[in-house]
Amino acid sequence: MVIMEKNNSFGVAVLHSPSNISFEERKMDRDPGPNEVLLRVRYSGICSSDIKRVMEPGGAYVYPLVPGHEFSGEVVNLGSSVTGFSIGEKVGVFPLMRCGKCRWCKNGMDSLCDNYDYLGSRRDGGFSQYVFVPSSNLIKLGSKVTLKDASLIEPAAVAYHGTVKAKNSFAGGFVLVYGLGTVGLFAVQFAKLLGAKKVIGVDRNSHKFQIAKKCGADYTISPDSIQSGLAELGFPDGPDVFLECAGSAEAQANSIEIVKKSGEIVFLGNSKGDLVIKEKTVPRILRKEVTIKGSWNSFFDSDWKFVVDAMDSGKIMAEELVSHEFPLSEVSKVFHALKERSLKNVIKVTFVP
Repeated sequence: MVIMEKNNSFGVAVLHSPSNISFEERKMDRDPGPNEVLLRVRYSGICSSDIKRVMEPGGAYVYPLVPGHEFSGEVVNLGSSVTGFSIGEKVGVFPLMRCGKCRWCKNGMDSLCDNYDYLGSRRDGGFSQYVFVPSSNLIKLGSKVTLKDASLIEPAAVAYHGTVKAKNSFAGGFVLVYGLGTVGLFAVQFAKLLGAKKVIGVDRNSHKFQIAKKCGADYTISPDSIQSGLAELGFPDGPDVFLECAGSAEAQANSIEIVKKSGEIVFLGNSKGDLVIKEKTVPRILRKEVTIKGSWNSFFDSDWKFVVDAMDSGKIMAEELVSHEFPLSEVSKVFHALKERSLKNVIKVTFVP
């Protein structure tokens, strides 16, 4: 593979201000630093957090910014101190740049790093044809993991990171996954993989039900009929585990009423509104002895490697969750369509730079 020379131009999506994102050309103005690699981006997915980051005031930390934190690519240039990777190698990218010095990093708990940086959020990310990445943020792919699969490692790892928090309740148990977006569909798969006897998927968009079944969901229902639906399915006491993957304040509050006594609730979804716990709900937490856990991001050494192995062994499916692909040149049109909800049957939207 030809090493990209300085002064060559490449395409990049630049966010200048809220809802003002455009496809532009940049010059390659430097070589990789000693511990960096230059990647040619092959697939770059859009996370729900990207929609807020791009389209809403206060969504981004800095301007201008190249968003994108779910991406994969090929190594095209290596820094002088980089070992273990070769030009042309296909890799996935862990977007959280940990400090490596705080107590959380030293214990392998990357997502809790006190001084982290982040590709596509705090510094330029993967909505680009080329991007510089620390070599320590790259993960090797198994022979059966495609580059499209690899662009989904990040949301898959987020799902696994949250799902595994409740694994002790899975053996022979019943798991409810609320929200069948990309993270929710991966959560369905991991719940089954970790030993759940039955998994039910809940979403307002019925077009997601078919793929949820392919992912291993035993049942699918609308959120408007959760409690009656559970009773009809033979689970009147509720699920052992409630995985909230939509960021719905209503679902987060209702999960306390729905989950079984001594059940576990894990919040994985980015909140879309204030969570209001009614006075009468608090005694339910106490009397049912419910456990509520939070989950954010993922751990590189454990979660990411588990996900890659699961993809490579065929235990989970990934690229099948990509519902739409667009060239990066259409970035503005795509984000406005997502904001206006004019794209139909969306699960994962991906740019192919």
